[in-house]
Amino acid sequence: MDELSQAEQDTLRDIVENDRLRGALPAQHLQKLIDMGYAEQRHSGVIATGKARVLFRGKAAEKG
Repeated sequence: MDELSQAEQDTLRDIVENDRLRGALPAQHLQKLIDMGYAEQRHSGVIATGKARVLFRGKAAEKG
């Protein structure tokens, strides 16, 4: 996660919490998230992968 900028982390959190990307995202940010395995491009839009969901569940548990 350290290799992601704050903007990329926020975008990834939005994808995880809303089940898909809502709104525009710079193409390079999106491609980076896909390349790193955190997101997938589908016909219905961009969705979070299991890797991304586990990452954010782990962060929520640490804070809780």
